[in-house]
Amino acid sequence: MREPRAAGGAPPTARSGKRRDQLLQELIQANRAYQIAVDKMDDAVFRLLGINGTDGRCLDIIDLSGGISAGELARAVDLSPAAVTSVIDRLEGMGLAERARDPEDRRRVIVRPTGKVDEVAEVAYMPMGAEGVKLLGDLSDKELEAVLRFLRVGTELNERHAERVRGLAAGKTSRPPAA
Repeated sequence: MREPRAAGGAPPTARSGKRRDQLLQELIQANRAYQIAVDKMDDAVFRLLGINGTDGRCLDIIDLSGGISAGELARAVDLSPAAVTSVIDRLEGMGLAERARDPEDRRRVIVRPTGKVDEVAEVAYMPMGAEGVKLLGDLSDKELEAVLRFLRVGTELNERHAERVRGLAAGKTSRPPAA
């Protein structure tokens, strides 16, 4: 495991200072720990459902979207269309997803979650959600807006850099990242 490093790489700002640097470092460490905890929760739910991590990630995207085409799902998870078809077949076979005609374009087939997903979410996630609502009750609207902004910006940042790193892995970039 690497030693924690300063949040370097960014140009100094008017907000630089020892306390800010300390807060940024704590934020990085807390976010990493949070990501690990989310992975553990996801793994526990996937085990409850009897599915693997890839199928679980696809099911999460299907559920979040409410309905998505196989091609859109393949792009969202960076898998081949054939691999996604296999995932959808498994999820459908387990009663977790279903294929249906898109009501807006009958030529298009979408994949959507079944009621079984809601049933499992009720058991697995609702107790955590209820506890989380109580914990977040102490935050002001401004603080909640800051958390939302952090999550949205962080999502976009991770998506963009995942694409960059996939390019490195595919040999599209010949130079290693700067140290």
